[in-house]
Order: sequence, then structure tokens, then C-alpha cells
Amino acid sequence: MLSVRLNPETEQALDESAAAQGMNKSEFLRRLIDERLQQDSHGRSPWQLGCEHFGKHGSGQGQLSITRKMKFKDKLREKTGHH
Repeated sequence: MLSVRLNPETEQALDESAAAQGMNKSEFLRRLIDERLQQDSHGRSPWQLGCEHFGKHGSGQGQLSITRKMKFKDKLREKTGHH
């Protein structure tokens, strides 16, 4: 048996979330805890969980943050016809 004290706002949010899922608070919390324990048992950090997605859709132009001013000036020159 476990007792947990929640502030009124958190308890209200818990009541609403559990009701929206068609569960009572105890069942809702048991499922959340079980899911979290299952995630933790895999031993993967948040970085490990998402690393396959990081940088996946990059521009392929690795210097954009460094060369942005130069690229902007070049585009402006092209547009205005000044060299």
C-alpha cells in the first residue's frame, strides 16, 4: 500500500485525466508507474531513445550557422545586382 499527497491542482488534473481514460485514479497511476518502470528497465537515456531522429532531416550544409552573414550578403548582392 502506498499513499501519496498531491497538491489540489495536480489531483484535479489526475481526476480529469483518469476520467478521460475511463479509469479511476488508482488504475491510472498503476498504469503510468508500470509504463515508467518498463521504460527505465530498458536502461536507455532520453538521448538514446531519440538519437536516431536527431539531425535526420538536416540541410546537409553544416556551416549554415557560421556562414549565414556571408550567404545573406551574397543573396542581397545577387538581388540588387551589386558585386
